[in-house]
Amino acid sequence: DFEITERLSAGDPNDQEASLELGEAALDVGTACALLGRTAEALRYLDQSTGIMEKALARDPKSEGPNNDLVLAYVWRASVHLSAADAVAALTDYRKALAIAKRLASLDPGNTKWGETTAAVHAKLGDFFRKQSQADAAAENYRESVTIAQKLAAADPQNSEPRYLLADAYFGLGELSSAQANGSRSSPERAASLREARSWYQKSSDEWRQISRPVPVSPDGFAWGNSRETARALTRCDALLANVQSRSAGKHVH
Repeated sequence: DFEITERLSAGDPNDQEASLELGEAALDVGTACALLGRTAEALRYLDQSTGIMEKALARDPKSEGPNNDLVLAYVWRASVHLSAADAVAALTDYRKALAIAKRLASLDPGNTKWGETTAAVHAKLGDFFRKQSQADAAAENYRESVTIAQKLAAADPQNSEPRYLLADAYFGLGELSSAQANGSRSSPERAASLREARSWYQKSSDEWRQISRPVPVSPDGFAWGNSRETARALTRCDALLANVQSRSAGKHVH
């Protein structure tokens, strides 16, 4: 299918519709390659998609389809850059995606799609900064995502997209609290951070339960974690808390 689309587009370079179809096809193939861990192929197709969409938006900056595809292409390409240990390129792509989403959300505040997209990119930036051990920046982006997604979920409880966003952001905040617990020197501080982490993981678990059939890639086209990961984190947190509490009890006995 991709080869056919590519041939049709090459047959008439001025056919903008064929070019956009090729850009969408390249995004689909690039996404599939990214999910399979085929980094070099993923980058090649995602580069092709971003190039096509950037040209389309130079002609019509407000066109919703190409803007949406370009955000997805940037986010997926950022994830591939990150897996290839190129944090600078990843951050550049995430920031490009966020700029588009925020601009369109401000131009069309009634369009919940752009609110979802803005929240999604903030959640992805949270994940990025957490993995770069930049806790403050990670927490700030997770909280931005939560603020937007909570409003969207309240406005339309049947919409699963905000649930994915909340599940991811809450899990990320739990991971930040867990890391803080690991760095705590005193048992009370460690216990407090673990309880905070547990609270975030529980919130994440609650959101996963609100999604009837969770899939690896959400309806808007973003990849998120899963409920099993959250359940494991909850179990781990409970075990660590029990350990801290038993140690504290042991000290009091002596």
